[in-house]
Amino acid sequence: MVVEQKKILICHRGALGDFVLTWPALAGLRHSLPGYSFVGIGRPAYQRLAVRLGLLDSFHDAEAAWLLDLFSGHFLPPPLGQPAGAILWLADGADAAALLRRTASLPVVIVPPMPIGRLHAAEHHERAVRAHFPCNQPPGWLPQFDLLPTRPDEYGLIHPGSGSLAKNYPSLFYGQAAHLLRQAGCGDVGLILGPAEGQGCPSAGRARDGGSPTDGACGAAESTVDWLARPTDVEELAGLLTGARIYVGNDSGVSHLAGILGVSTIAFYKSTDPAIWGVVGRRALCPVAANEKFALETLGLLLLHWQRHGELPIGIGSAVALGEILTRTDKLRLRS
Repeated sequence: MVVEQKKILICHRGALGDFVLTWPALAGLRHSLPGYSFVGIGRPAYQRLAVRLGLLDSFHDAEAAWLLDLFSGHFLPPPLGQPAGAILWLADGADAAALLRRTASLPVVIVPPMPIGRLHAAEHHERAVRAHFPCNQPPGWLPQFDLLPTRPDEYGLIHPGSGSLAKNYPSLFYGQAAHLLRQAGCGDVGLILGPAEGQGCPSAGRARDGGSPTDGACGAAESTVDWLARPTDVEELAGLLTGARIYVGNDSGVSHLAGILGVSTIAFYKSTDPAIWGVVGRRALCPVAANEKFALETLGLLLLHWQRHGELPIGIGSAVALGEILTRTDKLRLRS
């Protein structure tokens, strides 16, 4: 007789950055329930990475037609078996939760995707999980992941995009950021281009290595970096990020992934609140800068500190203003 392994169902259908912010809570729960198989429901690309990182054991595509029976509360689809418990990051998960609770021996929890007030999203997720499940890790605990980098050389990375143009600076900022990274001694500088950036960079190829810059949204940055990266999937992106000495970006899923992977991350927040949506990571920093001039001054100070001390000046998921940076970088002063 084959005994089915006890399952915990994990459902998250959102964007990469939102999913990453659940990882500390998810990893803590996994650590506390070692005898259970964690089965994900969500976007295949992100779920596949979660399996590779050990957060999940398997997954199902949230768009699969047979899952409509779960979400509507009609019946449990046979591929799911009878999960012992579940965490559903769903705004409309009441029907699915009621169905799962009929056979579950552990809690079935609906976690609202949006935090209340100015509570950080990662803390919001962690509190929701801890309210129903035991957790062996202290609050604020962060997982560590073991990934091999995809490139053998030393390099820094810049990602100029995000899910909203309001979060981004003009392309000139990213070009100047590449110069600052190179001056700080990070090695060659690569520019990460995703589908959104590719629309503005139709002829993206090699930059200083022989490609020609474009006149699109990334043109100024593209002409100053050493190479361009177009990861074909999020797993390739994770390997690329893992090998970077330092990463500069905006409030984006790529930045959130860099931070949680333990990369020295500077994620600029132009229009969103890092107190709620800040990148989480042991080496992550979230400077607030409303314009590119302020962002560039801040970046220069941070890289000077990084060059001198081998690390960024402020720790986990910090949201900082320029005045704080000045006091934490040996009282450096901006040059006129």
